[in-house]
Amino acid sequence: MGPTFANEPLTDRLESAFPKLARSGPHLVMEAAPFLRWVHVEAMAAPKWSRDLPLSVPEGLMQAAESEVVSADALAIVNTSGATAAPKAVVHTHGSLVRHAALIASRRGLTPDDRIYSPMPFFWVGGLTMVLITALVSGAGAVIQQRFEPGEALDLIEREKVTQIACWPTASRQLAEHPTFSRRDLSAVRGGTLTEVLPLKYRPPTPDRAPVALGMTETGGPHTGPDNDYQVLPESLSRTFGRSLPGMEHTIVSLDTGSKLPVGEEGELVLRGAFLMEGLYKRERHDTFTPDGWYKTGDLGWFGSDGHLRFTGRRTGMIKTAGSNVSPAEVEVALLGLPEVRSAIVFGIPAGDRGEDVAAVVVPELSDLPAMLDLRSALRAQLASYKIPRHLKVMAEGDIPVLATGKPDLVALRDLFRNQADGEVAGSVSTN
Repeated sequence: MGPTFANEPLTDRLESAFPKLARSGPHLVMEAAPFLRWVHVEAMAAPKWSRDLPLSVPEGLMQAAESEVVSADALAIVNTSGATAAPKAVVHTHGSLVRHAALIASRRGLTPDDRIYSPMPFFWVGGLTMVLITALVSGAGAVIQQRFEPGEALDLIEREKVTQIACWPTASRQLAEHPTFSRRDLSAVRGGTLTEVLPLKYRPPTPDRAPVALGMTETGGPHTGPDNDYQVLPESLSRTFGRSLPGMEHTIVSLDTGSKLPVGEEGELVLRGAFLMEGLYKRERHDTFTPDGWYKTGDLGWFGSDGHLRFTGRRTGMIKTAGSNVSPAEVEVALLGLPEVRSAIVFGIPAGDRGEDVAAVVVPELSDLPAMLDLRSALRAQLASYKIPRHLKVMAEGDIPVLATGKPDLVALRDLFRNQADGEVAGSVSTN
């Protein structure tokens, strides 16, 4: 390990997690970490518990070690973020992740001439599969930062002639809104999430026609995908998430009975195939998969007769209000269709006898709080009355709490509504 990362003292963190470490020598025996035997810190002034490594390893030993690794061996344990539930530790094999990355590289036509910029960490599948391993199998370069800063990122993208950009939406937006963005030469970019610099033939006229995939940690990244990663979706396929990737199987099952549903009916998405995880760490297989190998994703949706997936939300995220089910994704789509709304996050909050109420956090397009008061009226033309948020909070984008993954922290957002009166529109908005 390195002693620091992005100015964070990693050795201090380790000693905080394991108090006995600070008093230990290089041969470790700790009940708090019973299998941890040694740590090497790559630093001139390493702590006393750091173990030195041999100056060189014989080539024969390296070849012998490589020959022992097969595709069925575990490659990585990747923890989910736990935005709505307890975190899970997902075990992936060499075969699942390397083959997956090779498929992604092939579908995107990546070569050693490509450069992929991404601020995503490599200990989650977004960075691990979609950037790091994809670069390794294709020969492309990975252009990274220790800590995301949009001006520095634009410097890197411009100087290194980056061809692919892989960012979370918030990071992409910060790049596009940077004051120097219009003066940058980003003409080498031909793919990725920064749609503002894509070649015109690849640039979607509206966000809902961008070619996107659906994925999860348990599948090491996307398990569906568009027919062409660069082609703008036709109007008939707007808001779709593509077909099953080669090697993956999907089906839609009833939430009540678990039985397979016909094409066009909404239910829970279950899957199996080449890119599915080996299992959950320290969990028995029968607790994770059905007897015939299917994994219940918790995602809701349906496949059309065209074979393309329509995603409608998360099963665990469904809001049960006064006996009726509300999909947060449906309400978010309705909010995003309003010109006053830049982004929206919808979820349920406890509501006594009603079970849950629909709550929404909205980032306005302009800092105009009075206009926000009319949002419910505008939504009545699109949604049933029980789906319209009873609680609404207007926030500046930079004030929304997020997890380390960049996803909204729903636990923290729910806490913001704890003392809000029913139907109240609350929050402050900073000026642009």
